[in-house]
Amino acid sequence: MWWPDPELSISVRAHAEAVTGYREWILYPTPEGPRLRSLWSSTMWKPRELLKANCLPPFGYINAWAWGAAQRRFPHRFAPDPRCRYGIAGRARKGHSSVDGGITRIQGIARGWGLVISWSLGWRAQYAEPVSLLTDTLPEELADRLAEDYGVSRF
Repeated sequence: MWWPDPELSISVRAHAEAVTGYREWILYPTPEGPRLRSLWSSTMWKPRELLKANCLPPFGYINAWAWGAAQRRFPHRFAPDPRCRYGIAGRARKGHSSVDGGITRIQGIARGWGLVISWSLGWRAQYAEPVSLLTDTLPEELADRLAEDYGVSRF
């Protein structure tokens, strides 16, 4: 679950100190080398740059008019917002990585801060960056390159 169920108790507050959590990315090939891409949107995590959350249409969403109407119905200035499902997510517990249809997924730990919505299963943050990557299922050379490009540790 990447967003809290309305029945769950949530906390919304600004965090000067970072929260950490597990997440999973798609390993995406680019001319510059493999990059981390979000599972549920086309957002690329650029090496050594923090990521700022935005409210984006769902991956593959093609009806721009309906998306605009939804944004007008639930206006908000920042992601995450309790009224939407956006923000950079981290889970409280580790799941398992998988290869699905030839797409390599990679797990790791991300650090989030700024406005944070948290609940028992995880959090959504305004800003985030990867901290470490679980690279045991990757070839050694690829794991080394990812860790070096992103400036993160491996576990």
